[in-house]
Amino acid sequence: MKNFKSDDVNEIIRELDRLSKDNKRILVLFFDEFQNIKKVNINYGSLLHDIFDWCDNTTVVVSGSIVGMMEEVLKQVEEEKPFYGRNFIRIELDKFEREKSKEFLLKGFEEEKVKIDNQTLEKALKYFDGIPGWLALFGRSYSYSVKHGSKVELKLILREASKQEAKEFTNFLKVSNSPNRYAGIILALGSLKKARLKEIRDYVSTVLKDNVRESRVKELIDTLITYGFARKISTGVYSLPEDLPTKLGLVHSAKRWIKKK
Repeated sequence: MKNFKSDDVNEIIRELDRLSKDNKRILVLFFDEFQNIKKVNINYGSLLHDIFDWCDNTTVVVSGSIVGMMEEVLKQVEEEKPFYGRNFIRIELDKFEREKSKEFLLKGFEEEKVKIDNQTLEKALKYFDGIPGWLALFGRSYSYSVKHGSKVELKLILREASKQEAKEFTNFLKVSNSPNRYAGIILALGSLKKARLKEIRDYVSTVLKDNVRESRVKELIDTLITYGFARKISTGVYSLPEDLPTKLGLVHSAKRWIKKK
């Protein structure tokens, strides 16, 4: 596949901007999973700067599932001219409370003219734990199955969600400086459930045969928390995120990584 040069993409967007203006429309460019843009062979900073300089009829929207990685990418752009000193508008979609999750699903099924039994709904609320992305995935998959006369397999939907999370974490490991240690920490949290720093260090040191310092483990855990792969419960106590797809996906990815190393 031919790799586009930044100048090629810039010219295409400029032309689209002109066409939209001539037709009295606003051009909206939507970049989904923006945290992965580093993998694309293009100068994304230059691309966004060019849009800012030349496309006065264009709005750029970026979204992604790993907030920490997105912030890292956007921060690099913001600190360069002509964006220096300008703040992007950020909308962070937080985890839904239980009743909000239920309302979200029921309204979606109502729009799709799909019925769901209460037992399946309750299981979905428990499995997907208010995470908007997982709830949306469940809603789409469930509606599709019902409309096509297929049996609804909740565990298959759960598996699909966990596969997505495993892929995200594996991608993170591939570009990190300490992939084995990150994977070891995830396995420690998956095994110990709630763990203190020393317990995590001891687990990682045993599994990896690596005498890693507690201070280094703390640095790695802080990074995992920033990227949404771990959470701090209280002072010095850590765990995996609460929702089941994320837990399953992270542990599965970490096990595969350690196994192949």
